[in-house]
Amino acid sequence: MNMNKDIIHRYALWAQKMNSIRLTEHIELSDFMLLTEILRREVFNEAPINVMWLQKELAMSFTKVKAVIGRLEARKFIKKIPSKTDKRYKQLSITHSGKLFAYKIISNLNMEP
Repeated sequence: MNMNKDIIHRYALWAQKMNSIRLTEHIELSDFMLLTEILRREVFNEAPINVMWLQKELAMSFTKVKAVIGRLEARKFIKKIPSKTDKRYKQLSITHSGKLFAYKIISNLNMEP
């Protein structure tokens, strides 16, 4: 397979930026993935994420899912809200500070071609 050197270079720089952000902002990639997915669903008016979705889509154990959610809740980036259809389930919602943080990270990554 042959790939354009500019594309490889751009994504290598993106990976370096993401690692720098991970270290300076103290956020794991799994945490950022969840935060941005919650934000994306809100922006596109899609159904909120629940814990079951997270386990299935990201192939994470329940223990890992709890850790990711716990870190994001501790930083006040997300909150759990009762499902509108089934009160036994909790959905994840992004907070205002979570949105600001996600926007900051996304703008720092500058993924424009």
